[in-house]
Amino acid sequence: MTGQVRFGIIGTSVGAGFCARGFSMMPKDGNAKLVAVTSRREERAIIRAKEFQPYKPRKPIELKVEFHNSERAEAVSKRSGVVRIDGRTVSYTGNNMVEVYCVLL
Repeated sequence: MTGQVRFGIIGTSVGAGFCARGFSMMPKDGNAKLVAVTSRREERAIIRAKEFQPYKPRKPIELKVEFHNSERAEAVSKRSGVVRIDGRTVSYTGNNMVEVYCVLL
């Protein structure tokens, strides 16, 4: 029941579902306390967010993937630029993560 930031909106869970016919809500006073605590915590997190810099990996990016079975590794290794390291592991080097993911996964 921690706060979550989605699309610039801070929210917190005040209930929990059990099944298709039942739903549990927290008591009203519990909701107010939880929302107040979450709001203060998230407010501090948003203020501190300015202290952090986004991670920017060095280029080129190499990604190695170890699959559960060798059939998937075999299929992926036939794609252009993919290197098969062993029976279940393949590697690809690209300019950005989107490119690398699209090729390997």
